[in-house]
Amino acid sequence: MNILVLTDSFASRFIENLRNNKAINLSTSYQFEDIKKSIDVVFTYNYDKIIPVEYFDIPKIGIFVLHSSDLPKGRGWAPIYNSIANKEEKYVISLIKISESPDCGNIFLKLNLNKPKLITNNNLRNVDEIASEVLVNHFIGLCLSGNVNRNTTGYKQDNTNATYYKKRTPEDNVVDKDKSISSAIYKILSTNENYPSFVEIDGVKVYLSAYIEKQYNLRDIDYSIETFI
Repeated sequence: MNILVLTDSFASRFIENLRNNKAINLSTSYQFEDIKKSIDVVFTYNYDKIIPVEYFDIPKIGIFVLHSSDLPKGRGWAPIYNSIANKEEKYVISLIKISESPDCGNIFLKLNLNKPKLITNNNLRNVDEIASEVLVNHFIGLCLSGNVNRNTTGYKQDNTNATYYKKRTPEDNVVDKDKSISSAIYKILSTNENYPSFVEIDGVKVYLSAYIEKQYNLRDIDYSIETFI
């Protein structure tokens, strides 16, 4: 089975682990022009390019998008940040079919994790990479068994329940020093070294980070997979 992953995260655990699946011929690219008729399934993972609609029907089964929220809730940007900052108890990775409107395609699978109450952005990102590979391998198994094919429709999202996360700016990482320490901790945990939290004192930015003694792996967290086919 020929699989193409469109991504800009070539060194991720997601790609590394997916290569261990001996039932597939895996290729990776950042260029959507590499979508060919010889490809059975295309997955997009951490991919910021807009794929033109004329490419949608080229693969034998289809193009599928991994999005880390409980769609239709959490469409848009920075799902890991929002999951931690909003103190969400559940963390969901949705596998949807590509659509012209971002994050609006029909749902095929969801992986639901009971997210630890306190977890760093980097730790949750690492868990996300492994969980995404588990979800994709589950989907590949459904394709190989004939349970998913080109005509499988999935479950249409209910747009009346949709919520959206906006694209974040550095100003979104300001910690309000007048709020509780608990509020500050969740804000700090939700960010990472690329876009750190900070407070501003006398016109000077003081950048903040947090260390948690417990580091989680997917095997430490209860999770389940829902099927919508």
